This record gives sequence, C-alpha cells and structure tokens, in this order.
Amino acid sequence: GLSGASGVNEFLPEEERNARLDELISQIEEGMWNDDEIAYKIQEIISDIQIAHIRFFPALDYRTKNYYTSFVIDGKWFSDGFYILKTLKEDRDCLGGKLLAINGISLEEVLSRYDRIYSNETQMWLKSLFEQSLEGGLHKSELEYLGISEPGSNDITLTVEKDGLRFEHRMEAVRTDGLQNIQTVELESELKKLPYGEAIYRREGKVPFYYEIDKENRALYLQYNKCYDVTVKEEYSIYPAFEVFFDQLIEDMKAHEAEIDYFVLDLRNNTGGFMHLWDNAVAKHKKYLKQYPIRILMGKGTYSAAVDAIDRTLFTFDDVVLYGEEAGQAVYNYTGIIESVLENTGGTLIVTTRKAFYRELNTRAYVRSEDIYAGVMPDVEVLQTFEGYRNGVDEVYLKAVSE
Repeated sequence: GLSGASGVNEFLPEEERNARLDELISQIEEGMWNDDEIAYKIQEIISDIQIAHIRFFPALDYRTKNYYTSFVIDGKWFSDGFYILKTLKEDRDCLGGKLLAINGISLEEVLSRYDRIYSNETQMWLKSLFEQSLEGGLHKSELEYLGISEPGSNDITLTVEKDGLRFEHRMEAVRTDGLQNIQTVELESELKKLPYGEAIYRREGKVPFYYEIDKENRALYLQYNKCYDVTVKEEYSIYPAFEVFFDQLIEDMKAHEAEIDYFVLDLRNNTGGFMHLWDNAVAKHKKYLKQYPIRILMGKGTYSAAVDAIDRTLFTFDDVVLYGEEAGQAVYNYTGIIESVLENTGGTLIVTTRKAFYRELNTRAYVRSEDIYAGVMPDVEVLQTFEGYRNGVDEVYLKAVSE
C-alpha cells in the first residue's frame, strides 16, 4: 500500500522500508509479538517516513485487553508545559497540576518515545497528537511498549507540580470499554469561565464551524474547527453546507458593519478536511472581506486543510496577520489521502497522494518560511499561559483584536 504513496522515500528509502517490513513479517510468523506490539511496530515504520498524512489504524478486533486499560488523564500544552485538566475522582489532587514525569521519566523523554509510534512532521504536531490521544487516556499497552511502564504493572507514578509544590502521585489503570464504572472530574467545572475561544468550542459542542459578532472587541469571530460539511460527508448533515453558512455570515456582517473592525478566523482546533470549502467561500466573498483586517489564530492543532486555509487567505488578502504558535503541519506538506481497509485484518491504512504541495506551487506559506520542515510560523507569537486559561483569558484572541 505504501509503494504508490507520494513522497514516502524522502526520509525512509524504499529498500530500507521493505527490509524492515520483511523482518517484521518473519517475526510475526515466529509469534514474537502480540497484536498491540504488531500495530506499534507498523506505526514505528510509518512514523519514520515522516509524512503525517500516512497513518495506520488496526481494527479493534486486533487489540489486546491491555489496549482497553488506561490511566485516565487528559490535558493541554500551555506556554510552560503540559497541565492536567481531567482525571478520575480519586486522582483529583493532580487536577490543574503541571505534569513533569511518568515513572521518573521526564515528560520531554516521554514525548520523544511517543515520537516512535506517532506519525508526524513537526514537534508541534507530535504534541497535538499526544493531546488528542489522551481522550482515551494513557493506554497501558502503549506505555509498556515504549518502556515507560513495566509489563504487567497496573499503576504508574506521576510527578506533578501544583501551587508551587512538587509531589508524586500513584495512579491505577482502569478499563475504559464500559466494563468498569469510572467517574471523572474536569478542571473546567471549577473555573468561573473559560477563555473566549475555548468557551465557545465547549459551549457549541465542538461543531465544525460557528460564528458570532463579538461586540466588546468589535470583531466577527469565526471558529472554523473542521473543514467538513454535508457536501463532503453525510455524517455532517445536521449542519448547513459551508457555502450557505458563510453566505449567512457575510449577510450578518453587512447588517452590523458599524460594530465590526476585524474579521477573526480561529483555526486553533482545526485538523483539516477538504480545502475547497474555504477556497470557494473566499473566492465568492473576497471583494467584501477585503475591507477588513483579517486576523488568523493558529496553533499546534492547525493541520492539513486548515494550513491550506491560511495559505489561501494570505494569497487572497493583503491585510492578514497570523497570531499564536507554529502550526502542526510542516510547510513541505504532503497531503491528499486515500483510505484503504486491509482485507486480511480489517485495519485501515491512510496514504498521501499529493507531493510537496506548497513547494510545487511556490505558495505564500512556502515563500515566507525560513524552514520548510517546520510548521507555518505566526507573525506574532502568543502562547496561551495556564494562568490565563485558569482566569478565563484568551491571550491569543485578545492580542489579535488589540492591534
């Protein structure tokens, strides 16, 4: 499946890749690995290709019971590290703390080990994938495979810093497939308010797209979370077509022009989809939008078609400023995908189809970049602090609408 994929030989030559696959096949035939270990071995090879659009997902039937056993923890990266935002009730002492280490292994080293099995192009996307994966907790099978925990161990020790104090906390694994009754607590329930963008994201149920007129900051705020709509995926049928949605947005802008100084496009939670949705909307309404300064909010979770949206906006408009942090996807950008279900195991293999898109088209994202192996960089770097988050301050958004 990989032989026809675009760009797969740039970092891992075909001869070396095939040799590693042949060796893995021999080891599987000898019964050396369980189902989880086989999946991680395949993911290691794919990760070394260094094209984040190439991924492998084993069928759940090919998972051991350890995969359904996790250490329940969720959180986000902030300016100075990773903070714990969700735990089991019995682990709530860690809530709001900065995670420093797992079983004495620094979080930096933990992340470098996850780099082995997470297909990524940049450190920022690796961090984003780590965040995304924690919706299922820290899988016991992953920790064991990466040497972060001992095989068979049902607990881990977290090193946490909270309110100026550093402490060790023992955490036990639980079943996350419904066989065990678990109760969780989240930091957001203890906060008076969430930062502006996060509050909308949670309040609106993480919808693919949403806008409102922020009268206080005199901005049309568009939160574009997914480049999907009903025209490309039937599962989005409860939402309007993006073209219809954007037409309504423009009509509301026209009706409230006296209240709007900025057009803000928030892509911080957008991991991609279909680039033509944004392209078509911009092409249709560019004449009207050109009268407004455009401010784009971006971060490690900005990836794939969301990066294309940045590029299209830079190409179309003159007054565009990017705020936030480096995007997750590298500028060299292999994109476009074909998804195949493997007949023998039911696993899913996703491969890229388009070569070095930005490099070939010499687009704005490429020509403005000093390092095409990094993500698109913001014009104004603004890192959300944990203190700001805890106090309900969206530092990235407020910076964008204050200049």
